[in-house]
Amino acid sequence: MVTRPLGKEDMLMSLSFEESLKNNMSNTSMAKLAMPTAIVAEDMAIANDSIMVLDENYGVAAYSGDDGNWQQHTGYVYYSVFSDDNISVINEKKDINLDGNQFNITQEENSQYIPFEMPRYYDGYDLVQTAISVHYTTKTGRHGSSKPINVTYNDSKIRFGWLVDDDATIDAGALEFEIHAYGSVTGSDGISKGYVWKTKSNKSLNVIQSMCDCEDVINDIDDSWVQELVTDIAEKIAEQIADAQVGEQVAAAESAAVRAETAANDAEAIATVVVTDALNDYSTTSEMQAYVATEIANADIDNKLTAYAKTTEVKSLVGDIGESENVVSYVDAAVASVDVTEQLTNYVKTSDLEANYYTQTDTQQLIAGSLEDYATTDYVDTAISNADISEKLNDYYTKSETYNQSEIDEKVSNVTVDLTGYATEKYVEDKTGILSADIATNTSSISSINKTIEEINQTIENIDDSPRVTYEATYGNVEMEDGTTQEYMFTLWETEGEGQPTVKSRFQIMGGGGGSTSSVTLRISYVEGYTTPLVATVDEPVIVKYNFSGEDSAGDTNLDGTASWKVGNRIVATEDVATGECEFDLTDYVTVGDNKVVLTITHATGAVATKAWTVKVVDVRLESAFDDTKTNIANEPVVFAFTPYGGVNKTIHFLLDGEEIGTKTSSAAAAGLSDSFAIPAQAHGTHLFEIYMTADINGKTVESNHIVKDIIWYDTASNIPVIGCTQQEFTVRQYETININYTV
Repeated sequence: MVTRPLGKEDMLMSLSFEESLKNNMSNTSMAKLAMPTAIVAEDMAIANDSIMVLDENYGVAAYSGDDGNWQQHTGYVYYSVFSDDNISVINEKKDINLDGNQFNITQEENSQYIPFEMPRYYDGYDLVQTAISVHYTTKTGRHGSSKPINVTYNDSKIRFGWLVDDDATIDAGALEFEIHAYGSVTGSDGISKGYVWKTKSNKSLNVIQSMCDCEDVINDIDDSWVQELVTDIAEKIAEQIADAQVGEQVAAAESAAVRAETAANDAEAIATVVVTDALNDYSTTSEMQAYVATEIANADIDNKLTAYAKTTEVKSLVGDIGESENVVSYVDAAVASVDVTEQLTNYVKTSDLEANYYTQTDTQQLIAGSLEDYATTDYVDTAISNADISEKLNDYYTKSETYNQSEIDEKVSNVTVDLTGYATEKYVEDKTGILSADIATNTSSISSINKTIEEINQTIENIDDSPRVTYEATYGNVEMEDGTTQEYMFTLWETEGEGQPTVKSRFQIMGGGGGSTSSVTLRISYVEGYTTPLVATVDEPVIVKYNFSGEDSAGDTNLDGTASWKVGNRIVATEDVATGECEFDLTDYVTVGDNKVVLTITHATGAVATKAWTVKVVDVRLESAFDDTKTNIANEPVVFAFTPYGGVNKTIHFLLDGEEIGTKTSSAAAAGLSDSFAIPAQAHGTHLFEIYMTADINGKTVESNHIVKDIIWYDTASNIPVIGCTQQEFTVRQYETININYTV
């Protein structure tokens, strides 16, 4: 093989390493992410006489025809058919000032284009580098998200449009929405952290009810927007991490190239002397040429040329070969006209070999030591492709993830079914009894009166449309204010809001023809700790306790009755009860918010007693996707991300190894917003971290669920094993087995 020394041309070739590295990034490391397709010029609505240029920072097509110098962002889809001068503005305080001309009609689909304008920088951070999305909640609580279109920006502003789809116009009423932006930020330590920016929510966008539903079925909102958002965020984070790593590696490579060129120049003089001495025992070019000529002249090649054509044979086959009758001359001329420059790129000319008596391999060995601390292109590509960003994506779903059964159960458990207009078993039995009874015989006047009262109760329930006033009716013995007891008294009770029942009307109904009956008095009283209002969280059972007592005309206090429970305007359960302390589980019948609960106990004689509670269920809970199976660097703090829920002011408690290390106040407005807490740096080992919330509601302290993580701080220089396990206690019967999850 012929070799040549490493010259300046090689050094100049190495200076293109930055460009090569960027190409490799686009072909290898970033190939794992579905990057947005760039928008071609013919798809963009660009004014006449505009000049298209390439923005090196964001890869966007810019046009100078607009006085605002707006540039089109290629990371989003562009539709030239949409435009609207009624721009809604997002100010520095993150308020969305929605233009009054913006509204929608139910079942409209991609026909309402709402343009927005907002500052490009917040606290110096450039939102052009983030993934922007519009999140909305319909009147019935369905949630969805849309990716903006027609995104442009200049030196200080960002403009984009929201193309409202049919998922957002399913329900008539207020359509609440807000703007989110997701990205990452890298510090001087090279560590990238998640970045989440949000506006305040806006409730002024209205969806007007159309004349009719033109589709047979209105489907629930498609939740595929979650995966699309996760993909956008992953792309933005990966781009910024890759850019940071590429910048560092390119700078190092350029420095290496400059040093390599200097080392090569210094090595040339040394190599000339070293190689000259080494070639003293070798022949010169002229000596070699003379030797080769002699060997050729003396060689017997007749037997070796049997497979080759003679000149006369070639002439007979080729025919007229031009002016030259000499085939050899003809072939030589043809070969000389062939350009073999490309094929000889890796070979050295004889003149170069004569002028330089050292090889490229020798030179590379001399300068190899100066490049030991610098990265090769393969090393950089491998480092970037192995970059682990999974820690930043803990709060997001991957493409392969779907709702599991527990998540579906949680969603279904919060669904309430309105059974207004449907008959209960008791109602059917009562109606059947009325039809089958022989009223004319009047054999049981009290029973007939009771059924009449129940019909009146049903009528009252049907006309009770006011959310502020409810009515209850009772019949039986009543203790009057003067201390006397009146029998067969019909009482109509009125309750306004969450107040106590008051007497609206009261009169006596006497039975006919049956004579008198025994007098029975019933009472329902509160039990300490279970008075109204009752407060509970979504994670705890809702139990009501009360005392039931009574007395008949003979002084007997050992009575029983039928208890009927009503939540709102709906009877949810009936049961037999006896005097004494009783309880009832309302967990399956109440929902988040205020629930009006009324208990009615009826005796066989027709005596009735009632009691009312206001049950307040609050959604005070914590969620976190923190992965405690991953290790953290010893003696460095760990950021714990979590999300608090509950529309009340809450206090968040943080404990490490059983001791409280801090608290944090979370306002009602922060419900559902991601938050974090910096756990102080710990030495090599595991430490149990616990987080929970407390809140004061109507004088009662409620406590949320507890999240416990066994966090590993790991020192690579230590050979002491570390074992993490969040399962601190468990119960199991003898000879049974139980699985304990742990991380080593």
